[in-house]
Amino acid sequence: MSNRSSHPLLVLFAGVSGGLLAGAVVGLLETIYLSASSANLDSMSALWFAIITYGVIGFGIAFIWTIIRLARKLHANVSWLDSLSVMIPLLVFSIALFRVRRDLLKETVTWNEPVGWLLLVGALLGISIGFLLLRALFKRLANAAPRKVLLSSWGLVIVLVIVGWFLKSLAPMGPGSVEWPAANWKGEGDTPPNVLLIVVDTLRDDFLTKGSPHYVETPNIDSLAAQGIRFSDCQAQASKTRPSVASILTSLYPSTHGCERKIHGLPPDILHFPQLLGEVGYATVGLVNNINLTPFFGFDRGFDVYRYLEPSLYFGANDAASNLVIYGTARKMIEKITAGTYQVRHYYWEAQAVTELATNWLEASPPEPFFLWVYYMDPHDPYFDHPFNGEATARVVTPNPPPEKLPVMLDQYKAEIRYMDEQVGQMLKALDKSGNADNTIIVFTSDHGEEFLEHGGWWHGTTLYHEVLDVPLIVRLPDRQMAGTVRTDPVMGVDVAPTVVDFLGIPYPEAWEGIPLFSTVADPTRTRFSEVDHEGNQVKAINQGDWIWIQANPGNPRNLPTTALFNLVNDPGETLNLAEQNPQMAEEMQGTLLELQEQALSRKGSIPQLTIDRATEERLRALGYTK
Repeated sequence: MSNRSSHPLLVLFAGVSGGLLAGAVVGLLETIYLSASSANLDSMSALWFAIITYGVIGFGIAFIWTIIRLARKLHANVSWLDSLSVMIPLLVFSIALFRVRRDLLKETVTWNEPVGWLLLVGALLGISIGFLLLRALFKRLANAAPRKVLLSSWGLVIVLVIVGWFLKSLAPMGPGSVEWPAANWKGEGDTPPNVLLIVVDTLRDDFLTKGSPHYVETPNIDSLAAQGIRFSDCQAQASKTRPSVASILTSLYPSTHGCERKIHGLPPDILHFPQLLGEVGYATVGLVNNINLTPFFGFDRGFDVYRYLEPSLYFGANDAASNLVIYGTARKMIEKITAGTYQVRHYYWEAQAVTELATNWLEASPPEPFFLWVYYMDPHDPYFDHPFNGEATARVVTPNPPPEKLPVMLDQYKAEIRYMDEQVGQMLKALDKSGNADNTIIVFTSDHGEEFLEHGGWWHGTTLYHEVLDVPLIVRLPDRQMAGTVRTDPVMGVDVAPTVVDFLGIPYPEAWEGIPLFSTVADPTRTRFSEVDHEGNQVKAINQGDWIWIQANPGNPRNLPTTALFNLVNDPGETLNLAEQNPQMAEEMQGTLLELQEQALSRKGSIPQLTIDRATEERLRALGYTK
């Protein structure tokens, strides 16, 4: 019995059924790809969303294709296998085209250049060849009973959706209940101090610095600095979140830990310092709300409790589903349509909600010693008006705002900082109320800064000028030791981990690239290394004494010079490139950069896990990362 029918309704049903099944198959394939790339099955929780969305896309395209064929010939014969043979290659190679350009070519290729045209031609050839191969393969099924086959295809889609929904339920996100794990200090002597790590996204240091033209009054952060040690010259290791935070936690440069681009997670064989604290008996809790720090990317590894505060994503998608090509495309369309009205929870949890959650944990009789990591997103775009009124400036909607919007954006950015400062104050009050404040190390820092047209651009992630590298670093020690101290020596994000761990008297890996700031002599000529690889911009920089050397890939989308040398004393705004005028210094700085990069790359993927003498249990098994 043929699987073809001449009745128009049956032809239409067969066509859309093939499209539906094709979409479901493609959704399954991309979900498997995400799972394989993350080395963890938890990312399969995206399956339900992938099946439904790609199924709907396949259904819709097949519906239009079948209607066109019927319009040309009322009694056209269209089988579900015909539709399947067309839709699978069309969707697969469309997705592959996107991922090759983004993941493989690092977004350095545009469609109107030879390589871009070659990619498009390759995708069209792939679609054509795929169609011919699938049609030849499906000829063997040509005589299958149409009713049975069609019902089976719909049944398979339903089963896949149910399985995907079940997998989603196994990877819940959100605040959850407050349940501190037990602490079990394994070291000698008294219980050591607790650790509270506060990281604020996209917070420039000059906005917290009195005397700066951008200064914002932040009484709570100022109070924290007055009670501790403020490092006035701290440099981030990257100008975007994931590699920078990975450097803070692992004390490794991005070239070493390898968590550099959109598709990279924190490698499972690299030790981070909350994990080290957990292994010696600390109760470890992470409360983060940045999508770059989700379990998919491995940042939950080693934590007793890790809560990613998932935003209210469009279409009911979960975090894993947000990494599908179809979600990213649909999200951009929705944001373009609804531009002008913004809901903060579509992007991240606002500071007040984060503080309330952190306060719940601090008021729940935490065991000692504990490590608590709290992450605030508010200075990151979209910059919201305060109090919230739906007005905001978002990068995704206006990637290149007109220069005349600068005053508005600065006002919004400052409002976000003031709002965040209020909430940090509330959290610190909760720490005081818990009775743990005097025995807690507090570290306050940021992952990177932000551009406001200083070098002709906005946002962050594509340059390594000081506006995106200079971040605050404040450390308040137990009993307010060294209160009011201001350190002006050059320090880095990679110094956070060894500084905390060394102060606690816990041994740490020799491979760590930062230094313990309280037991090392300050070096005003210390060399600092930063790097970023984002949207086709591959930039590396070293800062040594009065000089900074920045090197970018030729043809980068930001049109950055391939080499740039700035004297920060005479030219703090980094406006006069001295690379040609001072070739000797340029050569020396380039040599130092290459040496640092080679050292970092030589250790990439080979950092051994540390066996700590005082630990009596096995090292926590790396869980990989989920998205």
